[in-house]
Amino acid sequence: MKLSDHIKRLAVNLRGKIPRRPLGKTGFMVPIFSLGGESLIKIKNKYNEAIELIQLAYDMGITYFDTALDYYPSEIRIGDALKSVRKNVIIATKTENRTRDGAWKDLEKSLNNLKTDYIDIWQIHHIDHLDEVKTILGPDGAITAFEEAKFQKIIKYIGITGHYDPIPLKRAIIDYSFDTILMALNAADIHKNSFIKNLLPIAVKKNMGIIAMKTCSRGRIFEPVKLNNMKDALNYVFTLPISTAIVGHDNIKQLIENIIIAQDFKPLSKIEMNELENKTKDYSNLSLYFRKGYEKFNPWWKPYGFK
Repeated sequence: MKLSDHIKRLAVNLRGKIPRRPLGKTGFMVPIFSLGGESLIKIKNKYNEAIELIQLAYDMGITYFDTALDYYPSEIRIGDALKSVRKNVIIATKTENRTRDGAWKDLEKSLNNLKTDYIDIWQIHHIDHLDEVKTILGPDGAITAFEEAKFQKIIKYIGITGHYDPIPLKRAIIDYSFDTILMALNAADIHKNSFIKNLLPIAVKKNMGIIAMKTCSRGRIFEPVKLNNMKDALNYVFTLPISTAIVGHDNIKQLIENIIIAQDFKPLSKIEMNELENKTKDYSNLSLYFRKGYEKFNPWWKPYGFK
């Protein structure tokens, strides 16, 4: 499918108009809205549509692109779509491996998939339990590979991610000086094991690049007579002290709508933030399906090995 002339003109008009913020102490400036590497980008037999979505996002001013080795074939498609503008974008990817040797093998695969010789932000993927932190930061843990890769200038910055429980992540960023953190933040967060209360203030104090995910919980945060639109969901997260929020998209229409929301963003008042939080209270179990205590609502629980 070829992009219409109308969409091309719209891309030109929107480019560069999204507010930008520092990505912590990295020195990067990023738009408050960025592209996540799941949804359409990883759907089988949707290669052309994925390439168009990624390139349109770039044309509209998105410069931060998130993916992961296990989002196959997301890395390949991001690599193909952005290879001609590689120096103009920030690519963040992830490894699930907790050991030095395993992480190195994953990094080699990611570099090959992304068709690049360096990664801007390499992240340790979905930290869920305290024993993982001990393994990662211990002898022969994954952090050794991260430090070696950074010394060799194969990666620029080291990040960590998680959406299950703020406590292991809190322990990790206290024990190690990570550059960025990708955490689950949305208007239902405060109702269960809150990242906003237990993790976000520490990340801000450490001047980390803070990236938000799960802003709309794959649509589960929406309820017709309560919180019912993407503008409220995104503006809630944009008002928090984050650098950027990553969102996956099913189609180009969603991408354009969300970029316009980001372009028009104005911070919400404390009263408005509280109102959105209160709207999600009755169905927070669905909005936080990925959070500790709500395991039965997560359809991907078994692959992640949660107990």
